[in-house]
Amino acid sequence: NDEFGARRIDIGVFQRKCSGRKYVQFINGFLNSLPVIRPLFFVLFSVLKKFELHRPTDCGLKTYTIFLMILTSLQAYP
Repeated sequence: NDEFGARRIDIGVFQRKCSGRKYVQFINGFLNSLPVIRPLFFVLFSVLKKFELHRPTDCGLKTYTIFLMILTSLQAYP
C-alpha cells in the first residue's frame, strides 16, 4: 500500500476494545511529535531480529510493544 509505505506491522484489528485505526493514529501522532522514535525503533528492531527475538510467534516482541518501550523511555528520560 503506497499510503502507508512498504513496512509490515502487526496491529490487532479484530479485538473488541481495540481498533487498528486508533493504533495507527496514536503511533503517527507520536512519530510526528517525537521523530527520534523512528531511528531508535529500527535500531532496536534490528538488534532483536539479529537474535531472532522479533517474532511474537516465537516468544519475541511485537512491533507495538517495541514502540511503547521506546516511547515510555523517551517520556521518562527526555
